[in-house]
Amino acid sequence: AGGIDLHAREVCAVINERDDCFTTSSCSGRAFFWQGEGVKSTNAFSRFRVTHELVLEAAPYFDLGTLPGETVDGAWEEHRHRTRERPPSELKPRSRALTAFSGAARRLCCLSREGRGDGAECGRDPVVWLRFEPFILHVCCRDFPAAAGLIAAARQVFKNVGVQSWAENKVMVAIWGDEGLEMALTDPCGRPLFAGRAAWLQEQVNSRHRRNWSKIDRFTEALRAMPPAGPAPKGSAP
Repeated sequence: AGGIDLHAREVCAVINERDDCFTTSSCSGRAFFWQGEGVKSTNAFSRFRVTHELVLEAAPYFDLGTLPGETVDGAWEEHRHRTRERPPSELKPRSRALTAFSGAARRLCCLSREGRGDGAECGRDPVVWLRFEPFILHVCCRDFPAAAGLIAAARQVFKNVGVQSWAENKVMVAIWGDEGLEMALTDPCGRPLFAGRAAWLQEQVNSRHRRNWSKIDRFTEALRAMPPAGPAPKGSAP
């Protein structure tokens, strides 16, 4: 938070050089593990090993055995630095519907294991998910013609582009990438689903990073090909 990701700096700089629009928020794309409800705005959500870069070491990154006790919202850097943004005490209660669904899944899983003589106990909602969130960009345009030009450039590369809101002298445009991924890494009892497949999981993340960055580069070139901003309408804010 508080800065522009390395792989989004150039595209943001090109937009911010224009007189008819400026960026308000961006993310170049990131991978992370999560547990909870899966909806960040609920706070019943914990994420780990956030990375905006390629996963260089598959084995340690996808080692779920070292995940318990890790820092919530911790960033996975080359030196494996982690920072805490939200203490667990601030997490809100989970929704009743999700709690009931997760509990039923865990009970079925535990019954299955007991039937095989495993006798292992299932912890509370131990499912670990892998998510890749692609490029996202929000831009404030001074009017609809400026927004139309930006949208036309973005749609040369991205499918999910549109006006998010508008008011006097302000049109907000949102641009979303297409390389998303959401997959469970464990079953409801916390057992790994892809044991011994760390290299394959690494490729799932890294291939999306590469395609995502390639699209950002193409979008940047489309922006450079746009004509200069026209004069501001009379009476508009500077």
